[in-house]
Amino acid sequence: MAILTTPLLIILLLSQSYIDLEVILPLGRTFNAPVADWAALLLVPLAAAGWLRGERAPLPGVSGYALMLLAAALSVQVAISPADSLHHLLRKPLFFYVAYGFGLVWLVKRTPATVLWGAMIAWALSTAGLSLLTSVSRILAGDALWFARISGLTPNHKTLAVGLSTALPLLIGRRDRAPGRPIDLAVLFSLSAILLSASKTAWIIAVFSMAWFLPRSRPLSVRPRFILPALTLAVALAYYAPVLLGSRAMLDAARSRHSLNERAWSMLTAHPIIGSGTGMNVLVEQVTFPHYRVNGVDAHGVIQKVGSETGLLGLIGYGWFSLSCLGTVRRRWEDSGGDFSGTGYGTVGCIAALQVSLLLSTETFSQTWWIPFAVSWGQAHRTDEEG
Repeated sequence: MAILTTPLLIILLLSQSYIDLEVILPLGRTFNAPVADWAALLLVPLAAAGWLRGERAPLPGVSGYALMLLAAALSVQVAISPADSLHHLLRKPLFFYVAYGFGLVWLVKRTPATVLWGAMIAWALSTAGLSLLTSVSRILAGDALWFARISGLTPNHKTLAVGLSTALPLLIGRRDRAPGRPIDLAVLFSLSAILLSASKTAWIIAVFSMAWFLPRSRPLSVRPRFILPALTLAVALAYYAPVLLGSRAMLDAARSRHSLNERAWSMLTAHPIIGSGTGMNVLVEQVTFPHYRVNGVDAHGVIQKVGSETGLLGLIGYGWFSLSCLGTVRRRWEDSGGDFSGTGYGTVGCIAALQVSLLLSTETFSQTWWIPFAVSWGQAHRTDEEG
């Protein structure tokens, strides 16, 4: 089976940041999806066969996610385009849970540590290198604060830095357990790419991620009274930085987010319990200034996305899912000895960082969120001997 699963794992991990790296299949109608999603789809029957043989790993947050899916299903009936809403339900929240929450978790659980971490390090080095090259070119051109499309890979180069920032706890935890030059370079290049990206979201997540490990004598993660105010201050600075710096690029981004929030609120108030239809953020248009500027753009932030599309019922399900997953990996870490370094501690930090990232970004139903989540969840359920 390894002859099939190992290439799929490598493809999944190396392509996780590139949502525009697609394969198009003309089968009567055009089917297009990112390379990572096609690989994950091929993985599902292999994972199902493995489960039948007894090779199993616990599914993440089943009850909470099921409630969120139920809310999404109910929301289809009030969507402005029920067909599109149903397609979104099947293609996004349901597909990602099955393909990554089930399939990739199973694969991570059974993959040798050398293969898994070799692929993760290769991804971090390649992604950080591409992000650095893009950022340096923007800085030299005098427009570092604007986002840049990397044709065929990603619509916004800053998403590369966001992905690296959420993976920092995993990389640092692995460095503690198995130090060496490759993992050192992966962490160094990732931090450099995040810094030069000029992405406020990536900066905030990176600070949060590093807080799980610094200072080593008493990690900030055991002192929430320091982390929460610091995170609140960081978010406030992110919102007011455009005014403080007088940057047109940052002001444009801030106004766009405000517009998206206005749209999300109007969708939630229209149908408070089940929302206005899963996937409908990109179809609901606002025509009054300044809202027309972001028609066709998805909500920024998981609360806005889930709340507006699946209502309070969906938000309860999402919160249940998130807290359940974080609580599970924390218990797994505590049961293994509770060491404030190493891979186990890194999985807790990564799951937490991924939840923070959803509060700031558009990655709610995306491979760029689900792949590091599945790696963390699968890693948390490995034994010490498995790496």
